[in-house]
Amino acid sequence: MPQFSLAKIAAGVALVLALLAGVWKIHHVGVVAGRAEVQAAWDEDKVRTAEESAKKIEENEKKSAALQATTDKERGTLNAHIRSIDLERDELVKRLRERPSRPAESGGSVPASPGTGASAPSCTGAELFGQDAEFLTREASRAEALRAYIKSLESQYERVRKLINGP
Repeated sequence: MPQFSLAKIAAGVALVLALLAGVWKIHHVGVVAGRAEVQAAWDEDKVRTAEESAKKIEENEKKSAALQATTDKERGTLNAHIRSIDLERDELVKRLRERPSRPAESGGSVPASPGTGASAPSCTGAELFGQDAEFLTREASRAEALRAYIKSLESQYERVRKLINGP
């Protein structure tokens, strides 16, 4: 059996330790570099995502501002239209107050016509009593205002739908 000297054993142990340290160092540097590479890719992806999100938010804010401006303009037009309907209604109601009133209930029957002559074969509205004509005028005005409001809502809906879904 060969004899190993203490110096040879120490040199062998030192060589093994040096090899282990070298392998560990290479492994450690590779792991750290790999982590750094993965972290850099992660950071780059996060920055890109944040930039895209900021761009989308800015685009949506611009679209929202334009949509709000258009809606405000249309709302002003709608309010002006409703004011004109109200003014027309008030003028008509004022003129209808000159019509004869419905007579007091007597005998359970209402005369066919507010006039004193023979009853008309059909009603055009000219024969209505003042209260009835005023009621119908107010209802027609209310219906016209609701129709204008619905038309405005439909227009707003279409604008938003086109903005979201495209033309």
